This record gives sequence, structure tokens and C-alpha cells, in this order.
Amino acid sequence: MIIIGITGSIGHGKTTLSQAFSKAEPKSINFESFLVISEVVSAWHKQTTHSPNPDNIDEVNQWVALLPNILTTVVHKDIDQNSLQFSAKDIKSDPELYDKLFTHIKAIVKNPGLLNTPITPENKPMFRPILQWLGGYLVTKVDPGIWYKEIMRRAKQAETEGIKLCTVGGLRFPTDAEIIRSGGGYVIHIQRPAISDLDITDPTERERNDIKADTLVINDAGLNEVTTNAQRILNDIESGKIQTKYVASHM
Repeated sequence: MIIIGITGSIGHGKTTLSQAFSKAEPKSINFESFLVISEVVSAWHKQTTHSPNPDNIDEVNQWVALLPNILTTVVHKDIDQNSLQFSAKDIKSDPELYDKLFTHIKAIVKNPGLLNTPITPENKPMFRPILQWLGGYLVTKVDPGIWYKEIMRRAKQAETEGIKLCTVGGLRFPTDAEIIRSGGGYVIHIQRPAISDLDITDPTERERNDIKADTLVINDAGLNEVTTNAQRILNDIESGKIQTKYVASHM
């Protein structure tokens, strides 16, 4: 199986490139940490009987205490409940780490219907704060590789079922890339020069720039060029001659 991890800023074409790889190799599967984190958040919402009061740290911690059992089921990781708890002092010392959690709590207090709303790629922006918070918080507090170890577990299972290509979208941390490579995979950075890095000021996204990619795809042309480059990359990987850069506009 070929395993390819994709990183890049919001709007630069990660999903488009992943789709192009899937078109080039029909026996493929795509994973994203967003999908795994969404499974956790959805299960968390289902177990929520009432929205915690964002001004009551004890209530918020009681809500967070629901996570360990969910994580055992979804990501096969046993977590000490105490490792997830925090105090007002913790929040004050690192407000950016907790800001998105409280943004989401305030959203569900205002609109409890969010707890019963399935998370999809289309409505992802409504849930972005909690997805980013949970994704980054557990990386910080529990295990830097918590999401991508589970993705690689699922990828290996897919390989036993005949899947030949696995793409993994949305790498944000250097550890993510290390896990992909440790499984024999490659890391691709896609960049769209016409669009600025919209998320670079977000504390959960900053480390993305520290990821060392195996190759860079410049996405400055159309879909056909991206598709052509995806096929080129697969051919080069199979021949052991992956290039350091693929420029779509030069195709």
C-alpha cells in the first residue's frame, strides 16, 4: 500500500488533491483527523444531557470527564481522566489553549440543537472550534500521535481488505508527519500561491509550518493539472524517484 499524508493551509487544495489521488487509484481510501475527531465529538454530544455552564469550571470539567471512555472506543487509547482536567489558573496561564472549548460551549448553550446535529464536511465550520480544540488539546495533554496512530491502524486494516492507496489529509503537527513516515508513507505539502494562509495565526495550526514534506505541490492551475500531478506522483513513488516539487502550471 502507498500511504500519502497531505498538509497545507485552509483553501489550498488538500481535499482536491486527495480526490485526484482517488481518481488515479480506484482502490483507495482517505482518512482525515477531522473525521476521527468528529467521531469523538459526536459521541461526546450524544452523552451530553445538558450544556455545561461556561462560567462554572467544575461543570465544564464534569463534561470533559465523559471523554476517556469515548476515546477508548474510538481511538483505542486508555486515558487517565485526571490528565484532562484543568483549573481557572490553567486557563489564565494559557487562554489560547482553552478559548475554542469555551467558544463551543457558549454556542451549544445558545443553540442546544447542535448537540443532535451530525457533523459533516459541509457544516464543519459550525463545529470548527471544538474540533480544533479537542484535536490540539489531546495532542498536548495526552499523546502527540493520538489521532494519527489511530488513522494508521485503520489504514493497515484497509490494506488487508485490498486497498492499494491511502491518503491522509490535514496534517497539522510535525508528529503527524513522523507517524506517516514511520508507516512507510510520504508527506506532501500543497500550496496555492494566490491564497494567503488563512489559519496561520491559529494556535492549533501554527506548527504546520514545521512539517518537513517530501515534496511540494504548487496548486496554481486547474483541476486537470492537479489530477495529472497526482498520477505523476504515484508513478514516481512506485519508481522510487519522487521529486521535491510538482508545479501544476508547468504541466
